[in-house]
Amino acid sequence: MSAARRFARNNGLFVERTLLPVRPFSDIFREANVSDIAFMTVDVEGGEYDVVRSIDFTRTTVRVMVLERPSQNTTDHLQRHGFRPLG
Repeated sequence: MSAARRFARNNGLFVERTLLPVRPFSDIFREANVSDIAFMTVDVEGGEYDVVRSIDFTRTTVRVMVLERPSQNTTDHLQRHGFRPLG
């Protein structure tokens, strides 16, 4: 039994797992006519590289992006698109 299910059972809660469709941010931003983002935070439990790769930085400007613990691949990708680490 997973820790989440055990926690739920011990606290009278119910756990349900639902799979959702995944779409690239480039598609979502294009459909919503988003070309400029002042602040974006990404917290996807290890999937940051896939998320940032799904952004078309030639069409969308992201001024500040916060990532909890980016991998070196993620950092390298962002730096190739003009980002720099702040801390």
